[in-house]
Amino acid sequence: MLNKELDILLVEDNPSEVALALRAFEKNGVTNVIHHVSDGVEALDFMLDRGKFAGEGYYQRLGLILLDINIPKISGLEVLKVIKENPDTKSIPVIVLSSSDQPSDIYKAYSLGANSYLVKSQGFTDFVKDIGTICYYWLSLNRSILSASR
Repeated sequence: MLNKELDILLVEDNPSEVALALRAFEKNGVTNVIHHVSDGVEALDFMLDRGKFAGEGYYQRLGLILLDINIPKISGLEVLKVIKENPDTKSIPVIVLSSSDQPSDIYKAYSLGANSYLVKSQGFTDFVKDIGTICYYWLSLNRSILSASR
């Protein structure tokens, strides 16, 4: 059973991949609140409680961040670096979900603190299965600091 109190942040710029991810959440019965931002500036504003997200404190309810590294304005790797350096956000699990299978991207993501690195599955069925597995592990089996404090 998924911890429904934990929100999910999807950082993805491709509208068709956003729709695919939302459909995959639905197919897996994920009813958690899902926030979506489409570039690195928006992601940092969301995580640092600034700009149009100022005062909302959304990051305080996050149990999972799915982060594409190839996003506009500020790269996903730079977003990851800021998240993991910030004492308020560093404990939030960040799963890099990318189409890149480049060893240099994988190495860099882990060196910046990614909790996991997954290459996006090409077929819808496999992608749905991957999203289900991610959500089950991180929102059910895993014990986060946020869920432990409740």
